[in-house]
Amino acid sequence: MESINGGNGSLAQYGMEKLVGINYKYWRMCMEVYLQGQDLWELVNGVDTEIPAHTQENSKPRRKWKIKFGKALFSLRTSISKELVDHIRNVDSPQRARLKLESLYTQKNTARMQLFVNELAMLTQGAHAFASYANNAKKEEWIMDSRCSHHVTGDDSSFSEMREHRGDRVIVTADNSTYPMVKEGVVKINVAGNTTRSVKLQDVFMFQV
Repeated sequence: MESINGGNGSLAQYGMEKLVGINYKYWRMCMEVYLQGQDLWELVNGVDTEIPAHTQENSKPRRKWKIKFGKALFSLRTSISKELVDHIRNVDSPQRARLKLESLYTQKNTARMQLFVNELAMLTQGAHAFASYANNAKKEEWIMDSRCSHHVTGDDSSFSEMREHRGDRVIVTADNSTYPMVKEGVVKINVAGNTTRSVKLQDVFMFQV
């Protein structure tokens, strides 16, 4: 994972990883702790979103609020990978930036699948590596939860080295529904236009709906 460094010393001291998508849950936890320590969290979670009135007696509180506002927005923008910056480039507040990033990782179906495919494409550094994979995925309704270490798919043919699950183990999907696990294995995704290169996803679960 890419670590935060250079130009943002406070974040670098925490050794935080930049948000790249698949580490959202961990990134969110670290960012909340960091922002609380910097007295910036209330601007991000929506508690303190109103700038003090522009009056003479509020001159110092207003200036202090604007500085904290800028620091909070700067922290969010510099703690994510460059592939995600465009999502919040034009966002004008820390709270809206947080909500936008959160919405990216609580979606499902086609939009959610497309984001996951983009994350995989980053691993191969190839613009068209997963074009055919994305097209096939859109034919069915998928729920992808990249905030977890396991991903779900309903395509039996994508698996190898499968192991049957027994008992009553279930998985929880992005919409909080629960489904019994049927099989677990490794998904091998071939890179388009390159017969010698592929990407493997470990610990992939298939479930019944």
